[in-house]
Amino acid sequence: MRTGDQTYIKELNTSIVLNLLRTHATISRTEIAKKSGLNKATITSIIDDLLKASLVEEVGTGPSSVGRRPVLLHFHADAGVVIGCEIGIGEVRAVMTNLSGDVLGRWHEFTKDDRPETHMLWIERIVSHAQNHANLTPLGLLGVGVGVPGLVNYKKGTVLNAPNLRWEHIDFAAMLQERLVTPVYVDNEANAAALGETLVNPEESMDQETLVYVSVGNGIGAGLIMNNRVLRGAEGLSGEIGHMMIEENGRLCSCGSYGCLEMYASVRRLLQAYESRVSQRVTVEKYVQRLDEQDPVALQVLEEMGHFLGIGVANIINMYNPSYVILGNQVTQFGVVFLEIVRKTIRQRCFVGSYSSVDLRFSKLGEDSCAIGAANLVLRRFFARPT
Repeated sequence: MRTGDQTYIKELNTSIVLNLLRTHATISRTEIAKKSGLNKATITSIIDDLLKASLVEEVGTGPSSVGRRPVLLHFHADAGVVIGCEIGIGEVRAVMTNLSGDVLGRWHEFTKDDRPETHMLWIERIVSHAQNHANLTPLGLLGVGVGVPGLVNYKKGTVLNAPNLRWEHIDFAAMLQERLVTPVYVDNEANAAALGETLVNPEESMDQETLVYVSVGNGIGAGLIMNNRVLRGAEGLSGEIGHMMIEENGRLCSCGSYGCLEMYASVRRLLQAYESRVSQRVTVEKYVQRLDEQDPVALQVLEEMGHFLGIGVANIINMYNPSYVILGNQVTQFGVVFLEIVRKTIRQRCFVGSYSSVDLRFSKLGEDSCAIGAANLVLRRFFARPT
């Protein structure tokens, strides 16, 4: 702590109190003092400020064995809104949430191209729609979070390289913030989705565990949470497991290397494999329909994809020994059969101790996982929690 910096100390103390309020349905000032270690005068001052800001409301009294009954406080989750967006290949998604991460609105649209300008215009339209609701809240729109499939400098909000979008060195946060006049935070889509899982599963304390979110769509990426922080690496570029080499002289990848996991276990590769064997084009939705019909070719390519993805996930488990591995994005449509294929390969290739302690599951958020996680980028900044 920077001693003597009263503004910093007050912000830190306010963050502690606010996070206690939002993680308890109701709580008294006395309980906050006990849990935070802050003195009562500090608590009183902070609560007064939060009441004025409409972030907290008094909701009656609690039980007491002696003396006055304590006044109970409740976090006002609807005091403001945030927007989270996912930029995909040929599509965009967005959600609007309140300050607890509850989804208030959803948007999804296919785009005519993947130019940065196209995606920014779409986000502008969504923000314009959302402002009608935001203007009815005391704090309004607090910011916009964006998840991008590629290498992102999170601190600067710069997309360094997104091969599937064909973006290089795009100052996306600065460009979008200039248009929206509201804070904008940009991160890798798998990192954002991992944060989304901690938001919707608070009862499991996922943010305090080691959690790996594996995004499997047109590409493959991973977000890793350790002790409530995203593991970003020296340059903030960790998690690109789609470019983990699994075959030395394998298929040429869009990154320029050969044998990358993405070329064997992405949804794009699965559809290509299926199309080459049945000699017709299919969408993800059509392929899922064929799976439901027990099409033998559809089942065969799913087995192949699941095997390769299992190899990649097994490598992660052996390296980090996570408590949770969550598979998300388009792959959640493939059902428990696919999950069992991946699990079988993991069981064969992991150390027994690492495998026995991991909880492998699909994301509860489906295709909204990145957008909800991007909203959480804004919320974590607002509540001053480290990302």
